[in-house]
Amino acid sequence: MPYFTYGYPAELFDAPCRNLRNSKKLIWRAYTYLVDIPTRINGNRLSCLAGFLWGYTENILGEVTLLDFQLLDQKDWEMHRHYLPDN
Repeated sequence: MPYFTYGYPAELFDAPCRNLRNSKKLIWRAYTYLVDIPTRINGNRLSCLAGFLWGYTENILGEVTLLDFQLLDQKDWEMHRHYLPDN
């Protein structure tokens, strides 16, 4: 799903899975971008307004640790842009 929001105002959330099965550790990362969607006003171009990396680790004991929040830049956007359909 290329675009995702939850509620108003829009927010993102993901809870730890608590289902590692035979794994000892899970590292979950999300690359999240606030975008300007294609419209006639912006020449039907998808563009990045801001981006950030967030996530958590979870171990077999059920301990959850948040990863450091990181701001992303235009280079990160270009690296992930190909996952979205062409406009």
